[in-house]
Amino acid sequence: MRCNLLIGKFNVDVTLLESAIKHLRSKKESRIKELMDLSFS
Repeated sequence: MRCNLLIGKFNVDVTLLESAIKHLRSKKESRIKELMDLSFS
């Protein structure tokens, strides 16, 4: 029982981590696009 709770919490942590990474990556990519647009204009 306790093991299942730990695994469930770990899965939630991983999901949060993945969504955070995706969020950061998309922010970074949009930032890079902004910089490229500035340098090309």
